[in-house]
Amino acid sequence: MSKSFEILVYSPAGLGAPDLAVAASRAGALGVLDLVGTAREGCLPALQGLLDQTEGAVGLRLDAGQQSLLPELLSGLGDRPLSLIVCGGAPALNALLPTVAGRAGLRLLAEITAAEQLADLPAGV
Repeated sequence: MSKSFEILVYSPAGLGAPDLAVAASRAGALGVLDLVGTAREGCLPALQGLLDQTEGAVGLRLDAGQQSLLPELLSGLGDRPLSLIVCGGAPALNALLPTVAGRAGLRLLAEITAAEQLADLPAGV
């Protein structure tokens, strides 16, 4: 039986707690660690908690304000496949794209919640 859709389960935003993402991953869904609103000092430990308790692909949800943190997060992932969910539309996507360009095993998803966020999307997206 092939999967015709994928279930993404987000951890609660702003808490930096990977528990729900870990449980989802263990159940066969993509566990997404939602780091939007999480204090910088809590992001890396939360990611490490997710990585320590799961195998395979993981998801991260970030916004443009976390651009400076992204290289550290990517380094902590090693070669694990990543689904990066970028919220905030084109401005956020444009801010984070240079850091992730060319990364193997990356699936980039844009979270669009308003038509205005579609303006200025990069070519090819």
